[in-house]
Amino acid sequence: MSKQLSLKAVKKENELYKEKFDIPVKVDGVVYNIKITPFFSPEKIKKVMDGFSKIVKMADDEKVVIEDKEVFNIIDCLLIKEFTDIKFSNNRKAATILAEFKELLNSPLHRELMEAFPEQSVLDAYGRFNDFNASAAKFERLVKQQQKEVDDLPLENRDILFGDKNDKKS
Repeated sequence: MSKQLSLKAVKKENELYKEKFDIPVKVDGVVYNIKITPFFSPEKIKKVMDGFSKIVKMADDEKVVIEDKEVFNIIDCLLIKEFTDIKFSNNRKAATILAEFKELLNSPLHRELMEAFPEQSVLDAYGRFNDFNASAAKFERLVKQQQKEVDDLPLENRDILFGDKNDKKS
């Protein structure tokens, strides 16, 4: 016979997300102790995904192109930002943030930190990112489908509802 699960047990299990350990790294000849949170809580992974969405929006607003091949590099940097105590700037410009991330990516520190995280934590974060993208793509398809259905409706006086597409007044 199995026991009934209590939220007290769940809370105790969630203590795992509070664990931290130090990892010594050498940068420019100086040894630093970086605090790492090895296990990623779903709440903090969501924060990383929100950060990614924010960067993408800022980049779009600033006309900065993010290549598809750069996406997981950005996610890596956001994971490092969220799950270590490395100080990042508080810059609000996508171009500057992405340039800082590129510096991190070009450093051996990036690989060292990513390897310090448990593989399962990183895979969970990537999985949630893929789920996030799949949901966004599904939502986008549904919106386009509904827009097409509305556009295809046999309506009289379409110009009253949608305006004259040739009308330059706005």
